[in-house]
Amino acid sequence: MTTVWEPNRRSALLSLVACLVCSAQAQGAPSNESSWPHTLPVPGGVLRLPLGPAPSRPQALVDRIPVLVLGNEQAWTALVGVPLSAKPGEATIEWQVRGEPARRMVYTIEAKRYAEQRLKVAPKTVDLSPEDLARFERERAHQQTVVATLSAVP
Repeated sequence: MTTVWEPNRRSALLSLVACLVCSAQAQGAPSNESSWPHTLPVPGGVLRLPLGPAPSRPQALVDRIPVLVLGNEQAWTALVGVPLSAKPGEATIEWQVRGEPARRMVYTIEAKRYAEQRLKVAPKTVDLSPEDLARFERERAHQQTVVATLSAVP
């Protein structure tokens, strides 16, 4: 299984979910159904996908992007953030335990129509001044560096 990681909104969302879940567990939150995010297989939702038992934590990928895997030897679970840009239909998660062949599971992303709110803004807000554009470029470069930092979950 080849791992190619490209930072994007999805990986930022997954990082946030990982921080929230790990933070809750570190604070002594019970490890039961109420501590997990609700499964919502729609664009913008989060899925809990059971990976089954394994002697060590599996490495899981969706669209070549690593996803959070939590659990223990008896039952591992992947938390998959579904990007808002995801199209309804089938998607695949691939996971592998060290020393074993890779496995795949197909899951379905359902359609979801979110309520919209239309805003009218002044043109100066849309077309940035040269100073604001330069600041945006500097901050974007820094944020991309931060998001590109990937560390393994213990």
